[in-house]
Amino acid sequence: MHVTADDLFQLFVATLIAPFAGPLAGAAIIWLGERAGWVARMSGPRTFGLGAIAGLCVLPSFDALAIRWIGLGSVSLLHAAGGILGLAYCLRLSWPPLSHWVWAGLLWWCLVALFTVDVAMGGALYQSTLVFDLVKHGAVVEAIVRSGLPLSDPFFNRPGPAGYYYYFYLWGAQTEYLSGGLASGRLAFTATAFWTAIPFIAVMWETARAAHLIRPGREARFLSICTLLFFVSGADFPLVIFRSWAAETWIVQAEYWTEEVRFASGSVLWTPHHIMSLLSVFTALLAVGRVRASSGRQAVFWTIIAGGAFAAAFGSSVWIMLTAVAIFAIWALARVRRDPWMIGIFAICGMVGALLASAQILDLLAGRAPGPFPVGLTIRPFMGTAWQNDPELILPLLLFMPFQYALQFGVFALGSYMYFRARPPVRDDLGAMMRSLLVASAIGGLIVMSFFKSTIINNDLGWRAPWFAQLPAMIWTAAVMQNMPRALRMGRMFTALLVLGFLPNLWNLVSSRIAFYSGVQTSIRLFRPHPYCDYSQRAAYGWANAHLPPSSVIQHNPATARRIFDFGLYGHFRTGVADRDAVLFGASRAQVQQRIARLRPIFEQPMPADRIKSIARSEGIDSLLFTDLDPVWRSRRGPPAGVPCAWRDDRACVALVKAIP
Repeated sequence: MHVTADDLFQLFVATLIAPFAGPLAGAAIIWLGERAGWVARMSGPRTFGLGAIAGLCVLPSFDALAIRWIGLGSVSLLHAAGGILGLAYCLRLSWPPLSHWVWAGLLWWCLVALFTVDVAMGGALYQSTLVFDLVKHGAVVEAIVRSGLPLSDPFFNRPGPAGYYYYFYLWGAQTEYLSGGLASGRLAFTATAFWTAIPFIAVMWETARAAHLIRPGREARFLSICTLLFFVSGADFPLVIFRSWAAETWIVQAEYWTEEVRFASGSVLWTPHHIMSLLSVFTALLAVGRVRASSGRQAVFWTIIAGGAFAAAFGSSVWIMLTAVAIFAIWALARVRRDPWMIGIFAICGMVGALLASAQILDLLAGRAPGPFPVGLTIRPFMGTAWQNDPELILPLLLFMPFQYALQFGVFALGSYMYFRARPPVRDDLGAMMRSLLVASAIGGLIVMSFFKSTIINNDLGWRAPWFAQLPAMIWTAAVMQNMPRALRMGRMFTALLVLGFLPNLWNLVSSRIAFYSGVQTSIRLFRPHPYCDYSQRAAYGWANAHLPPSSVIQHNPATARRIFDFGLYGHFRTGVADRDAVLFGASRAQVQQRIARLRPIFEQPMPADRIKSIARSEGIDSLLFTDLDPVWRSRRGPPAGVPCAWRDDRACVALVKAIP
């Protein structure tokens, strides 16, 4: 089958299967809650939305424990059974006309496919820029399918658990398992990212409803507005064009013109695990409100839901949960005089969450090598200008922050301003609590993103904390838009910012393809186009997937580039060491550098075959992948002398270590 057609087929299969492991399995929980009298009967769309929230934001905390006890296969089958039950329940409910939602879903699926699938032409493989993160996503899904939990390090072969947050990947692993091998980990993960749009929109709607921001009779309109805003970004696109022109370099993602603030559709494509964590936090907050308003068994039910959501948030993104703890602990302390019960409710729900996440906490402690403190102080840079280079830049950076954020938030900054100018009255204590939570979230998110950073590889804290301001801003903007029947009545500036917010997504779509074509100078040197070699490597891993034992360790040259993609995109196997970024899952930098130093000569220096075999065996390697990117291949126009290939074409060779004489 043609490469592109194969990817589309796998994505299609995974898209059909993923709901049974996620949203529909969550709908079964809604059905059980209704049978117990704790959840009121609702329409089909709202039930499916709440099911998506439950399946994505609550169930993973229980799945992470169950997989350890009974295995991935048993948990996947239980999810499938629950998904069938949830589907039967949803079909019995009332549904409005869905034609416009079906078209919106098809458009979103096509965008996901355009952003992710491989394109093959003339023996060359043109990947998307998303492979920069998809290599990690695919490798984690494959590691869970291969070895279950605790998660084994997919970037560095070592005993013990990996120190990483993996809860979102459980959904992709269940999807791949249920597909029976028809969908790879990479495309199973992509399918779950596609479906993550549903709980995102549902959390926006449910939070706005709890805060009494949806006007009576405007529920359907508000949902449509949330769906529209899912595809909208900020107003910084003119600066993207300016920086690309000034530097004569194509900025491969619109958000990279300065320290990034990435909105919904882009974040769901690139980092859905962080989005899942954010949604889990807000799900927990909604459940805490239900605990406050209920009693007896119903309060116990919502306490478990809140604890499960807190655990899922921690297990999906440490950075999101770290920000949430700081923000909402301060918020709860500030409200202790007005509502002293709230501290106790938060404490109990938090303890339930900590208990459910205890295995993950132990894995993080055991699986990460000692290193520097993961959080540091900073002043958010502007267009690459950082205060560390010149202390005199501190004041200009502080003065530019409001301008920078106004550009990056765009229509959502204006919408938030318009909301606070005409804030609607609140009708009860729960609504007042949710509104204060949104305000605290926005203020806290802005503070964390402005003055704190993470120190492990990338500034994940500074890139994820903005979501605590972004989500409230999106909800406030939707609250403003529901009162405006037509875009022309919104005002010229509002309309212009709304239209401008669609352009970064179009830029990113074009950039996701053009960055890997040779001759295009991109803003990130990590994107190195080797389309002909990538085509051969995909074929090599395809052969290995069909012929080698699942426990095999296949080693490529870990020094070709900083981030190496193909091993995690196309292989089902462990690797000795991925590249210099193999510290991501907790291995120490010294271990990574030492293993790279020991393995690198195999691919770069001529040596006797028995020496190659000795080095590979000492590092636990079962197979070696040589390509025409390796110096030793270029020196001989082929693999090393005396190394037989179990599979080979003009650009790649898979050699079995045991077959080397």
